[in-house]
Amino acid sequence: MYGLDDASREKIQKLLRSADELFKVKNYSRAQTELDQVLAIDPRNPLARTFMERVKAAIKLEQPASGAPTGNDRSALLPQMFKDADQFIARKEFDRAVGKIREVLSIEPSNFYAKAYLDNIEKLKSARPVETAPVQAAAEPKKEVIPQGSVTMYRELLKEFWFDGKISPEEEEQLKSVRDLFAISPEEHTQVEREVKLSAYVNALQMAWKDGVVTENEQNVLQMMRQRYSISSEEHHSLEAKIEVAKRTRKSRGTVLLVDSDMESLSHVIEELKKRNYDAIVTHYVEDALNALVRRSPDLIMSEILFDDKSANGFAFYKKLQDLPNFKRIPFFFISSLNDDKIIRASIRLGVQKFFPKPLDMKLLIATIDSMLHLS
Repeated sequence: MYGLDDASREKIQKLLRSADELFKVKNYSRAQTELDQVLAIDPRNPLARTFMERVKAAIKLEQPASGAPTGNDRSALLPQMFKDADQFIARKEFDRAVGKIREVLSIEPSNFYAKAYLDNIEKLKSARPVETAPVQAAAEPKKEVIPQGSVTMYRELLKEFWFDGKISPEEEEQLKSVRDLFAISPEEHTQVEREVKLSAYVNALQMAWKDGVVTENEQNVLQMMRQRYSISSEEHHSLEAKIEVAKRTRKSRGTVLLVDSDMESLSHVIEELKKRNYDAIVTHYVEDALNALVRRSPDLIMSEILFDDKSANGFAFYKKLQDLPNFKRIPFFFISSLNDDKIIRASIRLGVQKFFPKPLDMKLLIATIDSMLHLS
């Protein structure tokens, strides 16, 4: 809801509360109408988009079966699949939970949350105690707390909000709505927020030292950052080992090759990549990019489609890479001023992993890079 006036933000909050109430009484069609109004005001509102998927899934489940779902219909089933997986996990039916998550991946192979679910299930399976014969009159076992997939999602949202070291009242309202929507307890919120906050604090210090910010009057700077991230002295001392490592070292999270003559877009992308410890190789034309690949192999490539008449286009560049064994497996994104559905579909059919139209949704772009490189 950035950039919106107070009246618009207030209207969005009222519509979201109304949609939530309508959803609870299973009036899904009216809830969808309320959410449509939110997205008309703020098309990128993360809560409304997530809520809309849940509403669509509920509507789909109420409809009589009419054959196997396809396309967007199958995507609408994802929230229910995650819910089913949660129920299997709660019953310790881990193999069935894995099967349900693999159904999700058959629809969306790059779904980050599904991959996180699989990792979590494997940890739970490996942590199971060896079964022994039951003991008569045994005391009732303490109920095991099973991490839910919704907490994994909530952790990712907190990472995004804590990245700049503070949470605005507007973001806090969004977080509260997400907690209510996914039944995240205050205890879960407190634990996850502390983990995310401490990690964000160390990362911010690392970036500060990398940029030469902490050179003089270091204690004052540290105090300022502790206040910004709401870090107590005890928490700071508990992190001293990690802070020392952050001060001395900077480990690159990966290298991204950018191919674009649009300097305005490039400057924003480069800034966001550097903030998150990615290295960027910047080229303005396909020919320059091919020369750069001779000197260094990146972990991911992002290219515009259209350049001036003297340069090859993005499709020719992608085709060239597919003919080179050393580069054909590198993830490839299009970031383009073209926003034509036919071109997007053609790109996906050719094998391009993602297509981001301009102006770029920077948060979505960075999240996709993290997920694609398995470094989030």
